[in-house]
Amino acid sequence: MQRTREVSSNLVAQIMFADAMVPVAHPTLIKKPIKNHAELSGSPLSHDERPEGWNEWFESAGGRVEEIAAGLDFSNSDLALHAALLAMELRSQAFHFLQVLLSKNQLCQVFLHNFQTGHSWYAVSTEKELSEPVTQNMWDWLTEASF
Repeated sequence: MQRTREVSSNLVAQIMFADAMVPVAHPTLIKKPIKNHAELSGSPLSHDERPEGWNEWFESAGGRVEEIAAGLDFSNSDLALHAALLAMELRSQAFHFLQVLLSKNQLCQVFLHNFQTGHSWYAVSTEKELSEPVTQNMWDWLTEASF
């Protein structure tokens, strides 16, 4: 799997889904529904080292957060997601990967605005790798599972 805007022409690629970010939190952190993005600006906002983050999310929601460093900065999104599951912080995360946790009420969507990052997730391979039956079987499964 590769998250990118475009895939190199020497690779075979199958788009799996478009990337979007949405703020989520552990259900115990949300006292009342948040109706405006500005209500999040005083909250500790966890983030990872992705190029997109809270600034882009706030701008796409019609606002701007001046200080996002008040929260925790994680080296990768898995650590940030784990923190949200432990009820530590609010977290903006790739929406597709959160759907299972949201459906089980382990996390809740804080505000109903998704930021489309302009990236997509692709399954990528080479023609040579796809000539291997095991790789081709996995490719077929991924193709059927894509959105």
